[in-house]
Amino acid sequence: LVCAAGVHPSIVTGERNVGKDPVALASGSNCPWVMYPCGDPDQGGMAEGPEYDADGSVYQALENKFPGKNRTYRMRKMA
Repeated sequence: LVCAAGVHPSIVTGERNVGKDPVALASGSNCPWVMYPCGDPDQGGMAEGPEYDADGSVYQALENKFPGKNRTYRMRKMA
């Protein structure tokens, strides 16, 4: 893969539901990502948490591996 895109990503929920670490998964990625998390990060429910934002743990894990090649854009009005 050259890159990957995640609209309404569920990396954190998916990994935690099976007892795994979402940051470890992101750290093992073989390509940069663009992510479009939805809703207020503190809202809960179907909104993605702050891990996908530029200062979040999942995004930072990707940035450590692919500096300046990842993107994130939060769509606050969608959830």
